Amino acid sequence: MTTDIHGPYVEVNLRPGEDWQCVGDLAWHQDYEAFALMAGVRADTLEIDPLFAPRGVPPDKSLRYDMHHRLEGGDCHSHSWLTYEELGRVQEAYPVAPSFQINLARKFMAAVAEEGYELLQRAHEYWAVQHEIRANGSLEGGYPPRGFESPEEIVVRAPEVRLVFCFDN
Repeated sequence: MTTDIHGPYVEVNLRPGEDWQCVGDLAWHQDYEAFALMAGVRADTLEIDPLFAPRGVPPDKSLRYDMHHRLEGGDCHSHSWLTYEELGRVQEAYPVAPSFQINLARKFMAAVAEEGYELLQRAHEYWAVQHEIRANGSLEGGYPPRGFESPEEIVVRAPEVRLVFCFDN
C-alpha cells in the first residue's frame, strides 16, 4: 500500500491573530524519507528517526486547508505543519542527496516571506476572480474584485510562513 501527501499547502500569516492564508498548493510525489522525517510517516519501515511528530490540524488553519480537511472525510492521517526553519532541518537530515521537493518548497516559502503582502494580494485576487467566474460565468461588479484590503489597511511585515500537510494510505 502506498502513502501520499496531501498538499502540502504553503500558508502565510501577515498579522498576528489573523487567519492564515493559503498561497500555494505544492504537488509532491511519494518521498517516504521526507514523510518519515516530517511526521514519522513510514519511519518504522525505513528505520528513520522522525524529526517531528504530527501536530494535528492547525487550529488557525487557512480556509483552503479547512475545506480540504472537511472534504477528505477522515481519509487523512498525521496532519501537521512545519515552519521554514523546520523544513530546513528536514533537508539537512535527508538520508540521500538533498530532496528536490523540499528544496523547491523552501524556495517558495522564502519567496513568500520576501514578497509578503504583494504575493498574498495576488493570490487573493486570483482566487476571487476564479470564484466569481465559476459562480457567474463572468467577472461581475468590475475589477479588482470587491472585498480586498487596501495596502493602507494592512501592516506590512515579514510574514510567518508554514507548510501544512496530511497523508493517506
